[in-house]
Amino acid sequence: IRPVLLETPIQFITNKLVQQAQQYINNFMLTNSVNKLLKSAPCYARLCREVLTKKEVVMSASKGNTMAMIGFWAFIIGLVLAIVGGLVAPQNAVIIVILVILGLIIGFLNVTAKEIMLFLIATIALIVAGGVFEPIKVLGIGAILNNMLGYVTVMMAPAAVVAAIKALWAVGKPGD
Repeated sequence: IRPVLLETPIQFITNKLVQQAQQYINNFMLTNSVNKLLKSAPCYARLCREVLTKKEVVMSASKGNTMAMIGFWAFIIGLVLAIVGGLVAPQNAVIIVILVILGLIIGFLNVTAKEIMLFLIATIALIVAGGVFEPIKVLGIGAILNNMLGYVTVMMAPAAVVAAIKALWAVGKPGD
């Protein structure tokens, strides 16, 4: 048999305040509810602010992850579309428009400041390599590979333009 330990009044109040803060955060009623809580318990204001800050950081990180995932899936879809389009429908205007739109999405959402230089170099290499498979004449494989590479280039060129503008903006803006 274990003795039942009763909470002290301070532990009870602390637990209640933490529960209330978590409840307000979970319901996204941060402004009015937390202000009331902070006014009623000034000694726990720091604890409540720390809980709020952690929640805001998690929320902003999840938004960033969502955007990065959208950019990632745009890249995967574009790559699959470029490969299939190169096999089935070379020089198709609809596929080209879709790839340009996906490239813009990739450029805006997927390329971070740390990746810009490597991304631009890789895109330049991709563009320069265009037509490299043309001499392969066996079963038309060279033409098919060139069509695929051309479609990948069509997707990556708009992304490279967006990344280049981001890089120029970072270089040209005052401050830092």
